[in-house]
Amino acid sequence: MSLRLTALLLWLFLAFMGINAKEATKALANDATQVSAQPKAATWLERTHDFGLIDEDGGKVSCTMRLVNTTDSALSIIEVRPGCGCTAVHYPKQPIEQGDTVSLTLVFNPRGRPGRFSKGVAVRLSSQPSRTSLIVEGTVRASDATLNRRFPTLAGPMRLSNHLLPLGEVAKDSSRNGILTAYNASTDTLSLATIDAPASLSVQFSPTTLPPGEECRIMVTFDASKCDCMGVTEIPLRVSATPVNPTESSTMSIARITVVANVREHLSTDFSAF
Repeated sequence: MSLRLTALLLWLFLAFMGINAKEATKALANDATQVSAQPKAATWLERTHDFGLIDEDGGKVSCTMRLVNTTDSALSIIEVRPGCGCTAVHYPKQPIEQGDTVSLTLVFNPRGRPGRFSKGVAVRLSSQPSRTSLIVEGTVRASDATLNRRFPTLAGPMRLSNHLLPLGEVAKDSSRNGILTAYNASTDTLSLATIDAPASLSVQFSPTTLPPGEECRIMVTFDASKCDCMGVTEIPLRVSATPVNPTESSTMSIARITVVANVREHLSTDFSAF
């Protein structure tokens, strides 16, 4: 190969590499421009808070959640909307300058709200993220007045909404269910179970382990075909509540429930009104 041809090929190669380098540099510059053009987002340092176990008659509780303006300009909190009347929010109304940190105070009122709770607060900003949900949660231990009103039946540390479960008329070849509510008034988690339940009753606990201050649904299903009975019938049911972490003074308690049903051979329908 002649020196002239070699030089020509070398020149073409260097020229080609130079064009590609320019295009690559231009593409990188465009990418950097696009990245820098994207607006920076504000930063929430906290978005959830768990109050733990609080007393209903202990008054309002509060927490703070902080917002940092990490954007390129001042921002404002446009709207704050609690999801429940039991929750209030105090927040700054003036613009938040770049680099500043502000606090929002969330206040929860436990009065009349025993049991587990999770409340949301929607916050809208003038910058990204434009919408954020703040969450406060915990468990309210009911006051004596609330317990006596909502759970009047005592069974040691467990309390029930009623000791009677009326099911009304039930055909001999069918079944019917009813629901009671249990409440854990102790400071220990309770494990719930039935004791020698009759064949005609099936029971479901939701949940089967009940933390302090929380409620449980007891669904009882009566199968009349498994009961040798007719007419008004009372079926006894016993439910045990056993402490998960027992102490010397804590023992298993037993709730006695009476399921009442009027068992009929066939349920007749009165069409005289039609």
